[in-house]
Amino acid sequence: MEYVLNAESKLLPALCSAQTELLPIATNRDNDFTGSRYLDLAELLRVTKPILAKHKLVLIQTVDSTQRGAGETDTRITVATRLYHAESGEYVVCGGTLGITALHKANPTQKLFATASYMRRNQILAVLALAGADDDTDGDVGEHPDETPREAAKQEETLVDPERKKRLDVLKQIVTKEVFTERDRLEFRRAVGTAESAAELDRIIEDAKTALRIKQRKKAATEPEGESLL
Repeated sequence: MEYVLNAESKLLPALCSAQTELLPIATNRDNDFTGSRYLDLAELLRVTKPILAKHKLVLIQTVDSTQRGAGETDTRITVATRLYHAESGEYVVCGGTLGITALHKANPTQKLFATASYMRRNQILAVLALAGADDDTDGDVGEHPDETPREAAKQEETLVDPERKKRLDVLKQIVTKEVFTERDRLEFRRAVGTAESAAELDRIIEDAKTALRIKQRKKAATEPEGESLL
């Protein structure tokens, strides 16, 4: 994290005052994969922006993408979040780069915005030293950039809770294997967040089984053979 502060800083006192009002914000979205709740970007901005403005603080976020190769997985999203003091021009900045998120049945634009949304939310939380009440670390699994209330209702209707839970339990048993990385698990969680039917969840489970077999074969190939007992 970088910062530009004057000798007689106005940003730090303003931020100190704002933080007395920026208490933990109630989570407002459900994460079906982890069974927890999280705070989405829209609610985070709705709560924080009036308080920041009151103390003459302004959030500015920039989003850029770079392409390292021809494939979709070669896309990198860079987000920078700057918190400015409107009068002094002082600021602190939090930034980072992340690979495009693999979202099941999502077009490239939706994947780009989902990744950017995830980064924007967490950078705001970091720069303001905030957290959603009972927030989970991978909350944006359930964040749909283009979801409408009708689509959300459709998703709720098409997945019967007991059946959904059974499928999620199966998926959890697979992706908790040690051969999977946290990044792998995050991608599967995001895929679950966009699943609109039991059939789609079944496809995600099959993808996870295939990935597990591949990873296990690779691991076996790299492990040294045991010494001969003869």
